This record gives sequence, C-alpha cells and structure tokens, in this order.
Amino acid sequence: MIVGRGLLANALEELDDESCLFYANGISNSILENIPKHNFEIQEIEEIAKKQQGELFIYFSTSQVNSKANHDRAYVKHKLYLENFIAHNFANYLIVRTTNLVGHNPWNTHTLFNYLYHAITVNQQIIVNPVLERNFLDVSHLVSLLKKYLEEYERNKIIEIVNPISFTMGEIVNKFENCYSKKFNVEMQKEATDFAVFELNPELSQELFESCKLSTLNYITRLLKKYYLSIPMEKLNC
Repeated sequence: MIVGRGLLANALEELDDESCLFYANGISNSILENIPKHNFEIQEIEEIAKKQQGELFIYFSTSQVNSKANHDRAYVKHKLYLENFIAHNFANYLIVRTTNLVGHNPWNTHTLFNYLYHAITVNQQIIVNPVLERNFLDVSHLVSLLKKYLEEYERNKIIEIVNPISFTMGEIVNKFENCYSKKFNVEMQKEATDFAVFELNPELSQELFESCKLSTLNYITRLLKKYYLSIPMEKLNC
C-alpha cells in the first residue's frame, strides 16, 4: 500500500505489495518556518500505528537531520519527532533518509531543478553561491536502490539513500546553461552561510549504486534530458 499521490508515491508503484506500507505523503517544503505540532502527517502516522497488522512501514525522512546545525529548524524537528515515534511505535519499520528527488513533478515549485528550470526559461534573476553543494537523486534511482535494499538488507533501522556524489551550485548552473545554450540572470553571492547543512554518509548508497549498476556519470545532464525536455530539442545542447 502507498499513502500519497505525489512524485515519490507515483514512482513507488512498481514496489507496491501487501507486505509493505510506503508513507509518501509528508510535508515536503523544507523551508517552512512553522509547522503545527499536530499536523496532518503526524495524525496519519498515529492512525496507521494503531491499525498496523505486521506489514513493513517505510517512512521517508531527510538527510538534513544528520547535522545538528539543522536541529532548530521546524522541518528537521518535525522529521526527528516522526523518526522517533516510528521507531517506538512500529514493530516492523524502515526509515529512509534521503535527499532532493528529481523527477516529473512540474506542480512543485520548491524543488531545486524546477526552480532553476523556471528561472532560465523566463529570465528570472537568481542568487547563487557557486561553492555551496547540493545533493539530488533521480526518483527512479531511489526506487531501484530501495528495492535492492529490501531484498538484501536489514529492517527496523534508519538508513540513508542519497547520491554518492554532490555538486556545487556553480556546476549545476553551468550544466543548465550549457544544456539550454542560455545564460541565467544571476547574481553571485559569496557568503558561506546556507539555509540547511547536509552531512551525508554515502557508504551504503555507493554500495547500492554499484549493486544496481547505476552510474553518477554526467548525472545533471542526464536528469535534464530525462525530465526537462519541454524546451524543443533543437534548443538543447546537452
């Protein structure tokens, strides 16, 4: 069973069976400054916990919780609360901390790729610190990696599935510009501060990538080709 109807929920359909309950209906905007203490996500998971019948409950958290520097942020507090609740109230669970997912979800303007795609197509100014790093993962890769994990690894724990490599914002901007043969209207920012800190542990992810025969080569370009082709192909240079 899958709870949710967004990008991740749709991608998980190929794994759907009666032995697992995938919760993919959580709060997805990580920059919210205020999240009600008893919001819909907490209410839904509390109800699921009361009715559980032994199926594996799979919850998707965020790798942002790895860093204590993020623990005062509302979104991270919310995720940490639910991780703790699940670990203490489900007999059979798996918590998957993951990163920014990329796929076909034009309705979500909060994602990095959608934001940059919109900005470059309408010439909207963006502010970029070129040295800040971002990590993102093709949603179809997450599904493949999770499938492999469920087949071969332990349950009842917290795991991290991310991209084994991260990219600077400078790299990402350059790939977009090369692909679309167009420059961003960009203001470069040199401040080192970031709204969120990612302290990733890619060891398991690297192992899963190799086991699934997935490659990180030309990752940004491949994502743009796969999901962002509404600009005519003749305007693409990637």
